Amino acid sequence: MSAVLGISPYCADAAAALIVDGVLVAAAEESRFNRARHSSAFPRHAAAFCLASQGLAWSDLDDLAVVGNPTAQMQEHILFVLSGRPAYTKLIQDRFQSVARHVDWERELPELAGPEAATFRGRVHRINHPLAHLADAFVGSRFDDAAVLCIDGMGDFASTAWGVGSATGVRLDGTILFPHSLGLLATMFAQLLGFREFGGEARMAGAAAHGKPVHVDAVRQTIALKPGGRFELVPRFFTHPEFGLTMLWPDGVPRQEELYTSATIELFGPPRLRYEDFRPNHRDLAASVQEVIVDAVLHIAKHVRDATGKRRLCYTGLIATDSRVNAKLLASRFFDEIYIPPAVTDAGTAVGAAALVAYGDGSARRTWPFTAALGPTFSVAAIDAAIRHAGRTAHVVADPAEAAAEMLQEGKLVGWFQDRMEFGPRALGHRSILADPRKAEVRQRLNREVKFREALRPFAASVLEERAAEIVVEPVRAPFMEFLFTAREEWRARLAAVVHADGSLRAQTVAAADEPLFHRLISEFTRRTGCPAVLNTSFNEDTPIVRSPADAIACFENTGLDALVLGDRVITT
Repeated sequence: MSAVLGISPYCADAAAALIVDGVLVAAAEESRFNRARHSSAFPRHAAAFCLASQGLAWSDLDDLAVVGNPTAQMQEHILFVLSGRPAYTKLIQDRFQSVARHVDWERELPELAGPEAATFRGRVHRINHPLAHLADAFVGSRFDDAAVLCIDGMGDFASTAWGVGSATGVRLDGTILFPHSLGLLATMFAQLLGFREFGGEARMAGAAAHGKPVHVDAVRQTIALKPGGRFELVPRFFTHPEFGLTMLWPDGVPRQEELYTSATIELFGPPRLRYEDFRPNHRDLAASVQEVIVDAVLHIAKHVRDATGKRRLCYTGLIATDSRVNAKLLASRFFDEIYIPPAVTDAGTAVGAAALVAYGDGSARRTWPFTAALGPTFSVAAIDAAIRHAGRTAHVVADPAEAAAEMLQEGKLVGWFQDRMEFGPRALGHRSILADPRKAEVRQRLNREVKFREALRPFAASVLEERAAEIVVEPVRAPFMEFLFTAREEWRARLAAVVHADGSLRAQTVAAADEPLFHRLISEFTRRTGCPAVLNTSFNEDTPIVRSPADAIACFENTGLDALVLGDRVITT
């Protein structure tokens, strides 16, 4: 038996992933265990889960693949020092201190991962951050060869990387280095628009559909596209070229100082206050930023296609969380097929790191589960114990899919907790909140009573794959909710809770072969209503997606959900 554990410590969305005999068998984010959003802590609990899921101990591991190579691009780092900017000098010092801290993983593991890790006797591999992203994108694609592209925030001093994946491994051909980053451009504008918490880029993307890109020329002043698929941020609009960028968060919760400058404010106006109304000019700026990001992504992608000669693309990184940008990339026809993995965040690097070690020279046969359901599952006994502990009563149903469909038809908001937890930022029918997508008032109720967020944010739909062409224009497989579609005119009013202001629809396509239980639920709802889709949003409030039955019950009790389906147990208000 060969066992490789990949971990991505000290990255946002820190995670662990386990490959046994060439097969990815488990993966999970640390945030689902410690309940800290986007946790960057050492993934102690996630690693313990991965091992326990296969009945393994640290002593059974052959290899530990650690994301983060502090010496990567060190020559470029030193050149930054020579530029005379104090911030760069500090960044280099931080990198060398990081190297000094982690010279002996075997010695440190018991403190970081628990006493049982002292039994580890395998090999430790430090994996370059962008290369781990590229590997994660490629190994799950089922492509024999493809171009690989990561457009991210920052990791090991690189924001953007591309190359080729093939039977002989993943080759890194090019990178774009600090301080130039599309991810940081998105973060800066998200902060300017009042979304200052980590991950605010997604909120800005949701607001973009409500605006018009009338400020594109102004936004383009902040970035310059260069030959060879490259780009540069214009330094006067960003603080990080002058003052650096914090890369570690000691408390495990990522935070970032404001990246905009006085020049940014002079051009775009003052930052939106956190509780200030989101006015039309804010919406227009969000739409304009998204348009400029699309232009930059297409600029990079065209170069990658021309440089590699490949017609298939594996794509990942922070910018790949924006389903609207992904749709524009797909529509460009630069590539015949595009694969986007379920965890495009830094969580996915744990998978990529493990894969680079497990398939180092490409000699191992690549066998990969086409699913995001790689996290913990819970027995009936564990579910019943959680129900008792919460002082709740539940009734058992013969078919949870049928029971849930009936409640959705009645207009209820249903928490849906089934089988293994998803890996990555999307709820895909295992840890989901479900609702009837036909009723506009459902969206308001979800925002007001469950999600506690601004009304501009859209909700997604899960659609029967075989019926997707009836609802959206030019459908493609989207099992991980990775693309935005255009809803057909005749369905826009019928799907009032999920079709966005501009007629767009973020959708997961659900195939019976991939998700039999969830497919059956949607099929039953279709039989009852004639609507082959359900509203699907992540099972959480302003917290990480629920992991355990106890998490699910707590969320049910703290929100306006009407019912909770835990396996075949149903709790109602």
